[in-house]
Amino acid sequence: MPDEDAGTSCDVDVAVAPGPTPFSLPCAGLYRLRGLVRAPSDGTNSFFVDIDQESTGAQAKIWDLDVTATFEEQDVSWRGEGCAAETCAELDPKTWSLTEGGHTLYLGEREPGTEIPADAVHPHGGRRSAPRG
Repeated sequence: MPDEDAGTSCDVDVAVAPGPTPFSLPCAGLYRLRGLVRAPSDGTNSFFVDIDQESTGAQAKIWDLDVTATFEEQDVSWRGEGCAAETCAELDPKTWSLTEGGHTLYLGEREPGTEIPADAVHPHGGRRSAPRG
């Protein structure tokens, strides 16, 4: 696991596209996703999301957003296996343990009208260890 108190950040930006979106990480670590989103109502405030595994249709992998009329950054959360209600996030924020190199983001529309700009998903949290000397 990278040393999170030292070294260089391994944050990256991912340009979201319809369907699976490949991206690459410069170092291994524990990551979370943050996205710039707009969710105008309770009926238009969720996506399916996962990394390296298809998420569409998986109840546990639903990212329920806080309702917002304007775009704002929100951390990805998951309902998880123990939550069926929209107001429940069992994994908040959701984290992924990821290796250095190539991965695939799966972000699927769940409710029409929920918006995320094409360049607004950011895996962050990993660190490249500082040189030991």
